[in-house]
Amino acid sequence: KDKYLTRLLARLSRGAIDSLYPNDPPLGYSTVLTYDEPPNHELPPQPEVIHSESYLGDSSAYAIEGEEAFVGSNNWALSGKKTAKGYPLLANDPHLALNLPSIWLEMHLWAPTLHVYGVTLQGAPGIIIGYNECIAWGVTNVGPDAMDFYHLRYADHEQRSFYYNGRVISLQLRPETIWVRTSWGTSRLFIDSVWYTPWGPVVHRSRDAISRPLAGKAREVPIDCAFRWISHEPSNEARCFLLLNRARNLEDFQQALRAFGSPAQNFIYADTSGHIAIWVRGLYPLRWRSQGKFILEGENPEHHWRDWLNIEENPHAIDPPEGFVRSANSYPAQNYPYYLGWDFDLPDRAARIEEKLRSFQRADVDSLRLLQLDVESFTARRALPILLSHLEGVSSRWLDTLRKWDYHFTAHSCAPTLFKKWWLTFHRQVWASLALCPPDRDITLKVLEATHQAWTQKKPSPYERWLSTSEEKTQGLKSLVQRSWEEVQAFADALPKDSLMWWKQRGTRLQHLLRLPALGSEILPIAGDAQCVNAISPTTGPSWRMIVSLKPPVQGYGVYPGGQSGNPGSFHYMDFLPVWAEGKLFAHQFYPRPEALQSISHQTWALPHR
Repeated sequence: KDKYLTRLLARLSRGAIDSLYPNDPPLGYSTVLTYDEPPNHELPPQPEVIHSESYLGDSSAYAIEGEEAFVGSNNWALSGKKTAKGYPLLANDPHLALNLPSIWLEMHLWAPTLHVYGVTLQGAPGIIIGYNECIAWGVTNVGPDAMDFYHLRYADHEQRSFYYNGRVISLQLRPETIWVRTSWGTSRLFIDSVWYTPWGPVVHRSRDAISRPLAGKAREVPIDCAFRWISHEPSNEARCFLLLNRARNLEDFQQALRAFGSPAQNFIYADTSGHIAIWVRGLYPLRWRSQGKFILEGENPEHHWRDWLNIEENPHAIDPPEGFVRSANSYPAQNYPYYLGWDFDLPDRAARIEEKLRSFQRADVDSLRLLQLDVESFTARRALPILLSHLEGVSSRWLDTLRKWDYHFTAHSCAPTLFKKWWLTFHRQVWASLALCPPDRDITLKVLEATHQAWTQKKPSPYERWLSTSEEKTQGLKSLVQRSWEEVQAFADALPKDSLMWWKQRGTRLQHLLRLPALGSEILPIAGDAQCVNAISPTTGPSWRMIVSLKPPVQGYGVYPGGQSGNPGSFHYMDFLPVWAEGKLFAHQFYPRPEALQSISHQTWALPHR
């Protein structure tokens, strides 16, 4: 989002941008709750101007970006102090595209120096998420600011050189040869000329023959900017997972993570000795505050990366006093001394998971399974009572439905559809005047709660520009609530009641990779929403649900939507899907030696709902 935040500078103050797009979690939920003070690495001084002033004029002519959907994941581990058997429990459910064939392949590997179970990616060596006889681990994406853009001031008309720190530096031309298939059995040669700076390629020059705006992600790339990406830095992720597969203790776990670079992941850990841990691991430049939040100035050496944080300076927690660790793609840590980025997922899942984990006293595997299936909405529980309070006395069957709702995104209820439509409509109307991608919806919730509190106290809103307590303004709280509800009312009245059921409106299905309808699933009548713990969207969801008990002998449970075969004609193409849709798990047959695999049979495991 570097480009459109830079564009906003011409219309909003820095203070307004920092308020709407903050560097710290606006509602206070972060991944690492309790951390030891990291080593004191001297921060580079922040320059007086932290963005490219020359880019402001260049950027105004290009398209306005739309809001992107974030695909998130969950993982957590409970200390033995909070479990029924006195040993840790670990859970992981990465939310990725629901494809057929499945993203994952379930695998049990046994060798003289290796005994591990879990899931892997096709062709990848070793297990990516899983466990062995001593430890278990899982991952979720951090969502770091991994890309910075540097606007170039060209030194010649042909755009073959640029200024840096008072010197002229030549761009380096690298022809990229690409074969493009035109029809079955035929192809043509396409040569793309890519211009490189010392920091990375210039993705699009204003002299390039390709017209703008481009399609998809390409239209979001700022023009005449060098692109620096952390994933271009050397790292050895394969070594990390090979070491994790063989790890026996916490020290081995930490050693494995040293090889990992990108994309940054929240590594969760538990072992049979009783330890739990979380490590926000990835390559992080040592940045000054907000470095890379806006388009940077390629000419200014103060705007470039100078050093890297080491693994000890990445946020982490080992056996924290809370008795649990968890991640859900939220801000890595609150009030952290190093700048780790600003654009992370909404806090809904992190808040709900934390609430449930704090409440556990004698948790078992089924406690964690039910938490993976949890569909209570954090936002609905906080926002809906406020919205309804401004429509007291208004009679409507749809409002009556919402007044009776328990904030759960269950499959056959109409209330989730009504709330989701209302919340998104209200969110859009609050920020309509920006005419750009609006702030995240947690900012809308923060503004709503603060404005409602001011309204009850008959005081001006602290966010008067966006949401006012005065009804004489178009952005008045009561009028916006009413206008947004009228839009929802018209939407609901125009549809048959049965079609308002949440599972029909969401329309989740598994799609074949080639998008051939006959090779995908039907629409699934399942509960959940993208911001519930059971994070389900039309095309994404829990791609692998895993729970591991670390009481020796280690026992794992898991399921993924699909099957072990990629052949649509096979009985095993999607035979796991019914078990996954019902929220059940398979008990893994983690045999200690290959001889025990002679008589193998899959058994479905699931305790009854409490």
